[in-house]
Amino acid sequence: MSRTKRSRICIGMAILLIFAMMPMQQATASTVTIQSPVLVIDNAHLYGDMQHSYSNGYMPTVQDNKAKLLLPLVSTQQITGNAVQVTVDLGDAQSAPFVFQNIHKTILLQEHAVDQGAAIVQAYLIELEVELLEDRRNGRYPVTIQVSGATAAGVFTQNFPLFVTIIDGKSEEQPVVAETKPQPQPKLMITEYVVEPSPVAAGETFHASITLKNTSESQAINNLKVTVSGETTDIIPTDGMGTFYFKQVKRQKSVTLELDMQVLHAAEQRPQKLTLDMSYEGKDAQAYMATESVVVQIQQPMRVEIDAVTIPSEVYVGETLTLPINVMNMGRADIYNVRAELQVEGLLAEASVFMGNVDSGSSKQDNLYAFVQGKLGVEQKYGDVSGKLILTYEDEFAEVYTQEFALETTIHAPVIVSAQGEEQTQQEEKVKSDWRLAALIGGILVAGVATTIFIVAKVKRNKREEDEID
Repeated sequence: MSRTKRSRICIGMAILLIFAMMPMQQATASTVTIQSPVLVIDNAHLYGDMQHSYSNGYMPTVQDNKAKLLLPLVSTQQITGNAVQVTVDLGDAQSAPFVFQNIHKTILLQEHAVDQGAAIVQAYLIELEVELLEDRRNGRYPVTIQVSGATAAGVFTQNFPLFVTIIDGKSEEQPVVAETKPQPQPKLMITEYVVEPSPVAAGETFHASITLKNTSESQAINNLKVTVSGETTDIIPTDGMGTFYFKQVKRQKSVTLELDMQVLHAAEQRPQKLTLDMSYEGKDAQAYMATESVVVQIQQPMRVEIDAVTIPSEVYVGETLTLPINVMNMGRADIYNVRAELQVEGLLAEASVFMGNVDSGSSKQDNLYAFVQGKLGVEQKYGDVSGKLILTYEDEFAEVYTQEFALETTIHAPVIVSAQGEEQTQQEEKVKSDWRLAALIGGILVAGVATTIFIVAKVKRNKREEDEID
């Protein structure tokens, strides 16, 4: 060893001895004053037999039952004595692959050839060889290198973790898990259900009977809980619960739910679902959940009104009447194919009135026209008559509804106004017409008799003249 090198070692040991003799409180106080790392890893260069620099993923090597670690450090500050102390923590003695020993070294600042002699760098190069256990196990194990020293600012300590990867040891034994054959889920299925009445009117209650069958041929179902609820809040259980419990349903056997439900007045008119949420256990207490549903047809009651329809108490033959029709849908459901028809003796409606569809909460208006023609097929065409206005419409299920409104009036003969403004009834005209007809027929009869007498007389005269000639 050269004299210069021995001198450096002596100086370094003297400095460390001085630090060791300092009071602990002073050392602690000095350590706090250091604001930045004193030593940093040289990431850029290759040292010794390193295959990769630290920036390119350096890993310690394992060979001949030894792990070799290289840690090149460069200082950012002047280190007292150009020397640092190194200790090594090999991790958990129960699981680490190393032969445990106390490792303590003094590392001096030296010049090192790097990158296969391409350059010279001053660094603190820590080189460690750690023996490995024969029965080591494969894995990745941490090693912490602790470096301490002193600067003008005080004492410092830094930790540098490295990882040693073992691939030539024993593999971890994986516990053998016995293969278990999955058990099929026992299934519950609705095989029958009855809802009474159907459809269900909004605001009413209904009774539902629902049969559930365990379709499994190998497993019973245990601790079956069924909760029944409406698809919306329009349908609710009358008891407020809607929950059923069955201790067991044997394989291929069935259970039946009997429940009463309430439909709210504001329920939407459409098919709505009753949902059955089921939880139960199969073989080996395996828990399962399932959901089934049935359909309930909700129907809103029809509430249709019309403004009062009236006709004059007295009408005359030949008049045309106008009857305003105003249909109001007071219910919560739409109505369809609304039409009005007049059936009154002696009145002839031009046609029935078709008003189409009327939405919930709205109305439609139209006029019905009728001609006063008098009674037909009877001797007396005038007088009191009665009948009805018939209103028909359908709901969305094409069910037809009918409402009838009674009507009555008195039919009179038509009123005829002459050129002089005098009124004559049709009865008077009929009398005059009958007299003219009788006079005409009488004239025809007289003419016929006269013609017959003339012809007979002429025939007799001609015969007499023929007899005289003979």
